[in-house]
Amino acid sequence: YTTKYLDWVAGFSSDTTLGVFATLDNKRGYFDTKSGEVVIPAEYDRAWAFSEGLAAVAKDGKIGFINADNEVVIPFMFDCPKPGHMLDYVFHEGYCVINDLDGKCGAIDREGNWVLPQEYLYFERHECQDGCWTLVDSVGNMGLLDAQMNWICPLQYDKIRVLGYPEFIDLVDEGRMWREDAHGNVLIDFMYEYLNELSYPESLDENNDIDFHTYLGIVSNRVAEILKELV
Repeated sequence: YTTKYLDWVAGFSSDTTLGVFATLDNKRGYFDTKSGEVVIPAEYDRAWAFSEGLAAVAKDGKIGFINADNEVVIPFMFDCPKPGHMLDYVFHEGYCVINDLDGKCGAIDREGNWVLPQEYLYFERHECQDGCWTLVDSVGNMGLLDAQMNWICPLQYDKIRVLGYPEFIDLVDEGRMWREDAHGNVLIDFMYEYLNELSYPESLDENNDIDFHTYLGIVSNRVAEILKELV
């Protein structure tokens, strides 16, 4: 039994049996979840799940990446944000998103080289067929990257909805929504901007309480302009 020596243990990703554990003095290491054997001693201030053979660990305020043999693969050169501002620091298709102390995000490859600089507000990965990322710049513009961090849509859109990538992507700009595929071919040139739930009183129930009829209204800035012109 090890519970009296440990503070907690964490889950692990599907490509490894190594999980994270924390000692009572708040140090992190890794153990084999099948045998219970400690594989990497508790010598780190923070530790995250292994992904694609690497795991992010923190020591002396810096984040680096180790392999399953506890060898440092990417040096401790990234600032470690405070709890609540940390990311998951896992690799997807050879790339990992790293944020700085101010929360700005960038992406590195497996050698620790910057693929995208730390100048974006956030990244969001979409687990679709081929994998892709939406990201937002410092003024709120959205863009879209494929799994290899190549630009699909530049940073110029008000909103990007990833639903069926690579077959289709919904884009919003200047109050108009339309649909394209991953190659920039327009599939639908005009769509609604968003759905809004509308309701109105319809009848009284047996307790004399009002029954409301609810439906989804299709709303867009362009539709509003057309209706205004008709009125």
